[in-house]
Amino acid sequence: MRILTSDRLFRRNVGGNTTYARSVYDGLELAGHEHVLRSPSSERRSSATYAVWEGVVLPRHAGAYGVDLLHFPGDTGALLSSAVPVVATIHGCASLHVEGVRNWRQETIWRARVARLSRLATRVITVSESSAEDLVAAFGVAREKIRVIPHGVDRRTFRPLTAQEVSERLERLDLPRRFVLYVGNLEPRKNIPALVAAMGDARIRRAGVDLVVVGRPAWNASAIVRLVEATPFVTYLGPVERRLLPALLARCEAFAFPSLYEGFGLPVLEAMACGAPVVATMRGALQEVGRDAVMYAASPAARDVAESLAHILDDERARVALREAGPARAAVFNWSDSVRRHEHVFAEAIEEHCA
Repeated sequence: MRILTSDRLFRRNVGGNTTYARSVYDGLELAGHEHVLRSPSSERRSSATYAVWEGVVLPRHAGAYGVDLLHFPGDTGALLSSAVPVVATIHGCASLHVEGVRNWRQETIWRARVARLSRLATRVITVSESSAEDLVAAFGVAREKIRVIPHGVDRRTFRPLTAQEVSERLERLDLPRRFVLYVGNLEPRKNIPALVAAMGDARIRRAGVDLVVVGRPAWNASAIVRLVEATPFVTYLGPVERRLLPALLARCEAFAFPSLYEGFGLPVLEAMACGAPVVATMRGALQEVGRDAVMYAASPAARDVAESLAHILDDERARVALREAGPARAAVFNWSDSVRRHEHVFAEAIEEHCA
């Protein structure tokens, strides 16, 4: 099978979507399939340039690349029909549940592009049952057109580490003695201001536990970056080397992920795989992914996040129980299974297109 896709998610790391694209295409290559990455000819590869190129140029000329399929792995893509079948991966619709994810202009354009792609696609892949319901509600995608394929976890990287491995990997980092960890993009949907407020709770401050934030600024992140850099009990590391993440997850007292919405929640899966006690919200697919291996805050509000964190920090038995439950739950998810299911959906789309 020869698959054409844009290089947009491969050129720069945008979090879970990039991890997904790279993991699936690495697996497809190992399975003997060829992927053809293409990019705009313009030297200025801005978001607008990619939008026009993916929307018009790539589908119009897809047949000239000698491919069997055109796949868009990052929510948006074709605005015109193509000579080859199109498969779209749409990860969810946060704005169906959360205000302020994007500004009005960004949201209007994004919804129009996703709606158009979902109509043109022969098949739509999404990452959870929760996201599938959202695509039906937000864009009117026929449920029989959607295939749910959960993410996997890279177990070579995300696994429980020995104390020596943790010490060796973190020796150059200036970390608090005890800390709660957040890993992910910095953007409004992740609810980081509420997490910072929760960490200011008197019970957590008396326990001497700080917050360590890891991740790169995404959209509309300026105020969030200013907050984490200015708060005395927050250490902002920015993006870090991938090999450091399992060590940070092993060292933390708890991993906090108070997101307002997740189509899947890959950071939670990776934290569970490393044995970190996870505190998360019940939004989007987070309960679907974590099940009973996660402690859930009653709401994303700072007071409820603080309540769950204070409980975990005060109860060693609860922390141990979550450390044991996490890897077992994470073992359910693997990229090999995801790749096999992508192969099936791609073949299904090709067969339907040729019928």
